[in-house]
Amino acid sequence: MSNDPATVRDFVATCVSAVVKPITPMFWSLDDNVRAMATRDVTLADLQSDAALSACPMIYQEKVEKLFELRITFFGDELVCGRLESQGHQASKTDFRTIDPANLAVREVPLEPAIRSSLQLFRKRAGLLHGSFDLAVDKDGNHIFFEINEQGQFLWLEEVNPDIRMLDRLVSFMEDPSDGFRWDGRERFAFSEWEAQESSCP
Repeated sequence: MSNDPATVRDFVATCVSAVVKPITPMFWSLDDNVRAMATRDVTLADLQSDAALSACPMIYQEKVEKLFELRITFFGDELVCGRLESQGHQASKTDFRTIDPANLAVREVPLEPAIRSSLQLFRKRAGLLHGSFDLAVDKDGNHIFFEINEQGQFLWLEEVNPDIRMLDRLVSFMEDPSDGFRWDGRERFAFSEWEAQESSCP
């Protein structure tokens, strides 16, 4: 994270390829549409202006060549791992948020025990009961940690794939917001039914 031109250029020069993303969400209006800055590729050719680099602190990272991504939402001790096939579309290869979620193949998958243990340790040390981890898996099977969102969006996973019961977990967790919470598997509140009810309200 930097706005020092020399530091930024030196870092990008050490990477085979690099990406840049905003520290906080950046939105603006253009032609009556709201635009947002996503994670994007960056090269030294993009970093010519000292004034622009100094005026806009950003996060610069070495680019990860991903096979797929994982959005792992936790409700206490309950971890839900969604596999995102972000590499299936050219537009979402760098940032899956750049396409309509409806076009993104998502399925719930088991999490490797060692990764699960590491993430549980992380969240407990951070003192968090709820949030979402973002990881990627590369061609060698390595899990690369990107970040933890303490208020990460998650209901869209069920909207895309109704078999991933996120709303049930949320409602049950709200009834028992404890560190040791585990979902009992009861299917009570489908997101699609709630969404249909909301849209029918005057």
